[in-house]
Amino acid sequence: GVQTCALPISETLPKIFKRVDQLTKQRVSGPMLDGIDEQVAHLIEALAVMEFWQAEALWRLYVPKQPVMGHYSRGAAIWALGKRFNGTAQPELAQQLVERLTDTAPVPAEMEHVRYSSAVTLGRIKADSQVSRMIDWVGEPNLKSGNVVTPHALAVRWAVMQLTGVEYPELKPFPIGKGDRKSTRLNSSHLVISYAVFCLKK
Repeated sequence: GVQTCALPISETLPKIFKRVDQLTKQRVSGPMLDGIDEQVAHLIEALAVMEFWQAEALWRLYVPKQPVMGHYSRGAAIWALGKRFNGTAQPELAQQLVERLTDTAPVPAEMEHVRYSSAVTLGRIKADSQVSRMIDWVGEPNLKSGNVVTPHALAVRWAVMQLTGVEYPELKPFPIGKGDRKSTRLNSSHLVISYAVFCLKK
């Protein structure tokens, strides 16, 4: 069959930005709409993919831990900031993101999407000063052995390699179901898939 795809149209960017701004103000003042978190996340990603850097200040509103801002939207905004500043040092942003990555407050607990995006963006924005905290959070023995299973720990492993040039051994398969040989997942595949889908939208 014939495959079709949507092409990014730059003329839509101001309208997309306006919509994100409206939804951001609405979620802060309430009431919440069903699906607003997913909608805002997709719109933020669209702005970043099409390099609408005028949205930077709006994205930064999603970095602090505010449950009302939604974990998908916050993850997308942090990813967008990583795309915006890819390859450039951003010490203040790096400090904010390492706090999100390593947050230990139980209520409200920081969300996995946010931790994952924070680790990815730290790897992109030359956050060399935060490498030790990232390593301490996951544990250097775990990074070296590949004993990491959460998405954000895998992202930390990738980020540390990007920032330091260290090459950790290839990740090994690990079972996710007892006695079921089919229920085995490759850590490396998980990282590649996550990285391709969420990190490398260029």
